Amino acid sequence: MKRTPTTTATPIISSGAGPLASVNAGMPISAALEHVSCILWSIEDLASNIAERGLQGSEMFAIKYLTETAKGLVDASIHGLLRQENDTGGKP
Repeated sequence: MKRTPTTTATPIISSGAGPLASVNAGMPISAALEHVSCILWSIEDLASNIAERGLQGSEMFAIKYLTETAKGLVDASIHGLLRQENDTGGKP
């Protein structure tokens, strides 16, 4: 039986006291990557708006937060795939 690849627990935003937000372990990688696609579209749209009218308000924070979130989801997905490959000896 083929096992659906899932994410690993991965911190996204950390403080000196530890992670403030993280990707949950056990989420289907397809769902995580779909979410990444939406986040990247949001970043692209925000960057286009900034290019047209200049940086306003907390837009730089929004770009940083969205980028960190997307990276965390991708990292959790990669680690989940690598874990599954190791568990199955590289067989799908």
